[in-house]
Amino acid sequence: MLVRTQAIVLRRLRYSDSSIIATLLTADRGVESIIAKGARSGKSRLAALLQPLEELELQYYVKPGRELHLLRSAERVHLRRRLLSSYDHALAGYAIAEIVLRIELPGHSSPEVFDLVRQALRALDQAENNPQVFLPAFALRYAAVHGFPLRIEGNAGTEHMAPSFPVLDSSFSAYALMMEEGRLCPIQTIQSGRVSPENMIEPAVVAMLATLQRCPWEELSSVAMDTAMLSACQTLAYRYLEYHFERRIQRSVH
Repeated sequence: MLVRTQAIVLRRLRYSDSSIIATLLTADRGVESIIAKGARSGKSRLAALLQPLEELELQYYVKPGRELHLLRSAERVHLRRRLLSSYDHALAGYAIAEIVLRIELPGHSSPEVFDLVRQALRALDQAENNPQVFLPAFALRYAAVHGFPLRIEGNAGTEHMAPSFPVLDSSFSAYALMMEEGRLCPIQTIQSGRVSPENMIEPAVVAMLATLQRCPWEELSSVAMDTAMLSACQTLAYRYLEYHFERRIQRSVH
């Protein structure tokens, strides 16, 4: 069967003397692996196309029962100029791809996941600065697409859509992360003894998480945060993914 679909390259490996194996997130079939025979030969243009984070239009042959499919053709859909030229932007993009690789199951179609990854990478490619903020923002939105939204209760960003800090109720000295229930709520509303110290979250971090969840992709690069805030938000977002998907995700802030 010949399949035609759009895809984002998540990873590629050399195979034999001249071929490439690429792992893709496809719009129609979820995560798939393809082999491009002869892609590394001097006459082939596939080696330049089958790079991580590339967005392509593909045709490949699928045989039932096989996990590796044969590539027929590939065409670039969207040229990612900044991801190709900026080290920090590329690192953020690779981290997004790593989340998908670690969590998505092969052969499970999810158009919503494909759309989310495509939107995130396109916005990241357009961002002039602050590529690091895309990681916790993507992680939180990725969880939501899979049915695990992190709900923030109280006044932390519930009516705020701009990329600045939401206004918090000053009477809330801390928030509690109720991991299983998928919510952040004021500590005053939680029964004593139910929250471990590692799940006590400062209001400023909660406000930033609300912003990262709600800010439009194209405005995300204007969200300013220092290294400590970035680390706190990313650590919490990755912990949340690991808990709900029961898979380890490498934690790093670049």
